[in-house]
Amino acid sequence: MPPPTEGYSSTANLVKTLTTGSGAVTTCTYEPHRNLKTGITNAFDTTQISTYGYVYDKIGRRTSVANTGLAFSEPGFNLYQYNDRNEVTGSNRYAGEDITNVSLPVEPETRLYAYDPIGNRQTAAEGAASKTYTGNNLNQYDTITTGGSTVSLTYDDDGNMITYDGVSYQYNGENRLIAVQPLAPAENDTKVTFIYDFLGRRVQKTTYAYRAGTWVKQSTKKFVYDGWHLIAELDEAGEVTRYFVWGLDLSQTLQGAGGVGGLICAIDSSSGSSQTYQYCYDGNGNVGQVVNSTDGAIVASYAYDPFDKTIKSDGVYAAENTFKFSTKYFDKETGLIHYTFRNYDSKTGRWTSRDPLGEHGGLNMYGFVLNDPVNWVDPYGLVKYYKRWGGPNWTAGRRGSWDTFSDSFRDLIKRQINDGWDPGSVYRPLDDQDKCYMYHDICYGECRMRCEDDVCCLREGLNNCDKNLKDCLINIGMSGNLLDEARRIAAIPVFELQPANRNAILENKKDGGYRWFTWYF
Repeated sequence: MPPPTEGYSSTANLVKTLTTGSGAVTTCTYEPHRNLKTGITNAFDTTQISTYGYVYDKIGRRTSVANTGLAFSEPGFNLYQYNDRNEVTGSNRYAGEDITNVSLPVEPETRLYAYDPIGNRQTAAEGAASKTYTGNNLNQYDTITTGGSTVSLTYDDDGNMITYDGVSYQYNGENRLIAVQPLAPAENDTKVTFIYDFLGRRVQKTTYAYRAGTWVKQSTKKFVYDGWHLIAELDEAGEVTRYFVWGLDLSQTLQGAGGVGGLICAIDSSSGSSQTYQYCYDGNGNVGQVVNSTDGAIVASYAYDPFDKTIKSDGVYAAENTFKFSTKYFDKETGLIHYTFRNYDSKTGRWTSRDPLGEHGGLNMYGFVLNDPVNWVDPYGLVKYYKRWGGPNWTAGRRGSWDTFSDSFRDLIKRQINDGWDPGSVYRPLDDQDKCYMYHDICYGECRMRCEDDVCCLREGLNNCDKNLKDCLINIGMSGNLLDEARRIAAIPVFELQPANRNAILENKKDGGYRWFTWYF
């Protein structure tokens, strides 16, 4: 299959079309001023596979998504509700194309959520089923009650969930999940073990079946990576059973959003013959459909609730396909989604272990994207900030850096900084901390404009920008442990030799935007 090609909008350098040589085309539309994604259409030749249409409120939250196309048995739409902390509190599904007509509710797909002030679920309604959660002072769930049935959860001293609903979870010294098995195994039950490399990437998965009182190995998969992208699965003999081809993800870079929405196709030879499958996405980078690249037939089709409880899973390849919600690897044996640094459990709507970055990713270290997966994504199971300014080649919510913009656009931003922000024009900083990063981006850009190729001038200027950022963060009250992080939060000076493990994690929203902030660690 020939490589895919991207087409860009003429005004904001946003990906408008993605075309593959097999005949698959994805088309995206955006709001003219805020660059928010308003529509995605996935097609194969002349057949419309799926369309997702989005509407937003004044502060950029999605209020609805409408679905049409061959993948849906009938047109329908979801309406979303939020609380004052921007947590998703409701998702209601209706039949029809008119999002103002709520006369045809799809009751089984109704979702309602309530949280305590720090983001722990207190209650949840999933169709006719209701759940109640009780927790402890460590923001861990002790019990989950569904109807009249209660299950308990327990944790180790590092905060890893070790038992839940009759299942045992085991971890290594780096809090990586290494084994999942029933507490009291019965005949034909499944056990899974995992092995990781020195970077923490999962490189092997082995499954066992419980037979006549002992665990018998069934299969081993080995994983090969390009950076953080899984590019091949191998069997125990080292034969490749699947290849994965990646393109631009939601960040419109190759790995800026952790690959979310960036998997182009899988070449699967696990059944003996090779077949290429192509992936279709919604606006969050969730896999909506998988199509056969030969004829465009839909071989897998999925629908999810906001926290990834599967609503629909149809097609001959639906169970075998491993990439689903958020384009992350789904382990069907455990029901967990592997996000590189942690595992997500859609049954509880949270992570199975604490955030490796501690409270830098949010005060609730188990919370999933601050309880707003309608609008946010998590690239690697780490930080989850919603910042659209900053990061490599992103400024003002637009692709490009300060020094590459036109004089008129730079003047427009400067006027708004001084005179007040127009929400219909460019993005304003979210808070005082975000404002520090805004000035830092401007400082970097103007330094490059002023110094051009003068290396000494650049070194001094960029280091001064970093110092000013640290001072700005201190002035707004960063103290204690955060003060130690302040010098690392600054964009790393380009002339310093950096430690090999200092990787950049870009905080993303589902449409690939950034504000002024990139976290380096």
